[in-house]
Amino acid sequence: MSSSKIHEDIKIVFFDLEGTGLMPEDQIVQIAAKCGNQSFSVYILPTIKFKLDASAMTGLTLVNNELCLKSVPVPTKSPKDAITEFITFLRDVGSKVMLAAHSGSIFDFPKIMRLIRELNMIHEFSSVVCGFIDTFLLLKRKLRSRCRSFSQVNLAKDYLGLHGTSGTHNALVDVEILERIINCDKINLTKEEILRSANSIKIF
Repeated sequence: MSSSKIHEDIKIVFFDLEGTGLMPEDQIVQIAAKCGNQSFSVYILPTIKFKLDASAMTGLTLVNNELCLKSVPVPTKSPKDAITEFITFLRDVGSKVMLAAHSGSIFDFPKIMRLIRELNMIHEFSSVVCGFIDTFLLLKRKLRSRCRSFSQVNLAKDYLGLHGTSGTHNALVDVEILERIINCDKINLTKEEILRSANSIKIF
């Protein structure tokens, strides 16, 4: 089978996590993903308090054992139910999926793998997810002459004309913007270029 045919079979799914903080012991509170017209978002009820800076960025808080977004309660799932629904969504997208996240090597990839291992769901996850793509590293290689920051906010401003940070740090909004950046004609990434930057899930 040709490499182009193999690449056709692989779907690139953009995903993002929000958490109670950025430390390893902090918990995932939102998982969102997008591939074309298919999108997914789920909130998870944490069992620990938010760090103040995390709440300030996301607008998420824990009030009377309810997860609230800008003071409004949101429906939540248990970690196991959330991951199960996430895997089901990914299977609906395709039989082979690459998960792409901005600066995912620092936060998203190790964080989700830690939860999946804690839930003993690595077999289910790895049956559909064949790798991770860090779009921050991908774009640094592609845009070698760029002098400005590679933060998602700055990339969205420069390549999509999006100004301000309204809606950012909501995982679903972030994945929608990231997908648009990666598919932007001005950047001109090919699917082969994107997939070549993938890493095995085993290294996380």
